Amino acid sequence: MNVSPCVPQVSAVNKYDPPLEVVAAREHMSHMVYQLMQPQVIYDSTLPSLDSPYPMLVLTGPQACGKRELAHKLCREFNDFFAYG
Repeated sequence: MNVSPCVPQVSAVNKYDPPLEVVAAREHMSHMVYQLMQPQVIYDSTLPSLDSPYPMLVLTGPQACGKRELAHKLCREFNDFFAYG
């Protein structure tokens, strides 16, 4: 079958049984919009006071690389600055 170069090619998506990629993209978009609409709250439990908030340090790394030992050492040696959340 020869298709003339003047005839545009059209792709269609079945709205009643869309591919999983379309479903996932639609759900992701809905989740992101819902998340952006939620009010942002700073809970009292995360800050010593609203006047003097402290920054949060998050240690990440592969398993058994020493994150826990480093956290313990920081909390022992610099207990004025670090504590467990």
